[in-house]
Amino acid sequence: MSDPIQTRLQEAIRLTTEALNMYSAPVISVSRGASLQVAIDKAPDGATLSIEPGVYQGSLNIPKPLTMMTSVLLPPGRVSSLTPMVTVIGSQAADAISVPGSRVSMQGIGASSPDPSRQLVGVTGSQFSMKQCSLVGDTNSGQHRGLMLNGDTALIGDCFIDNCFSVGRDAQAIGGWDGTKNITIDNCYLGGGGQSVMWGGADSTSSDRIPTNIAITDAPESDIDYPPGHELSFPFADRPIRVYTGRTTIPVQFRAPVAKGQSIRVMVTYQPCDAAACLPVVGSSLLVKCDFDQAEGQNGPG
Repeated sequence: MSDPIQTRLQEAIRLTTEALNMYSAPVISVSRGASLQVAIDKAPDGATLSIEPGVYQGSLNIPKPLTMMTSVLLPPGRVSSLTPMVTVIGSQAADAISVPGSRVSMQGIGASSPDPSRQLVGVTGSQFSMKQCSLVGDTNSGQHRGLMLNGDTALIGDCFIDNCFSVGRDAQAIGGWDGTKNITIDNCYLGGGGQSVMWGGADSTSSDRIPTNIAITDAPESDIDYPPGHELSFPFADRPIRVYTGRTTIPVQFRAPVAKGQSIRVMVTYQPCDAAACLPVVGSSLLVKCDFDQAEGQNGPG
């Protein structure tokens, strides 16, 4: 048997060395047009990649402690699909961003994919952090999952995850089933077709890897009663698209921790189309004032 004092000393030396390496790790600037994967591969453990906003093609694999963040200061609070991002466009047959490494942080990073059957971000490493990130599936074909959390300890805050739907298959904004524990999701917009979040849905590899200790805080809730719409065929689409024409009323009920006289901010996104093409998604930020008491809001329209 090894000497317990020597074992603890070796562990203390290892942790101290890691802390010193993290503290002295460099900040590396990445310009638009450069390869993010090459920058990741060359960066030392604990480095910070300060990335110029723009579109970066190709899926990423992050196997080491690393921080990826936009070089532009974002305003505080939850982002939207319209927030300028470092946007990663994934490859076919691969998640846009895979995170097998531990102590990985992302801020101001967006992800999308040409493959709706994949996840946008897949995490199997521990101690993961994602702040002010935007994961958005295609408006027509959707996305199987926005974020997979199969790792121990994660903080997801001020993020926007939407268009996670799939015909004939479960789809979630966030999901996890194997090793998912100690997770906090704070002040995020989560738009999933099957479920906004799902813990389970597949067997864990062992009983100690069953999802546990998960908290979702400051998440506004809403019930949206979408009218049926009309299915129309367009020359640019391989299947009919459900659209609204003319003036359309969409009833919405909100449940949010606000008092009478206070306001909440609502982001409304939509995609205008004509007979020839669909234009880029646009959005409007609206302030909705609460004009009823809490008790009224629980029993009546919001």
